[in-house]
Amino acid sequence: MNISNDNISDFNVKVNEMGFGKPISEDESISFALSIGFENILEKFSEYFNDFIEREAEDPEPDEYLDGVYLELKRAGFPDLENIIDSHLDLFCRLVSEELRSEFLGYVLGTANRAEDKSLFVIQSLNNLEAKGSYIFCEGVGYLINK
Repeated sequence: MNISNDNISDFNVKVNEMGFGKPISEDESISFALSIGFENILEKFSEYFNDFIEREAEDPEPDEYLDGVYLELKRAGFPDLENIIDSHLDLFCRLVSEELRSEFLGYVLGTANRAEDKSLFVIQSLNNLEAKGSYIFCEGVGYLINK
């Protein structure tokens, strides 16, 4: 079984916040491959992302203590979500991949109101994230908790 855009709505979805990224057995693991539209990302992730960017912009660390994606964020002017998607999409993908994997998946894919008649798909890891057209394509692994 694999989870895709075709069947993701059959499940309640959450991110394993405590054990995100830790390996799980092959017997339990279920691969997922999902395309998430920019509109969905802007709707569900803007508040969290923009708060994160605001906190980073207020950090008094001098440039010599910043590196990688944080230095790039500063050089880009700490763009909000809409601007980073419009003008710095590669930076957004790197930031999510390196620093905000579980947060991104939790806000964008998590089921707020869980239906009692659906099994729970728990996202365990994000192995690939890339922009394709007006979508972010995500691949990873999770496991199922049956209803």
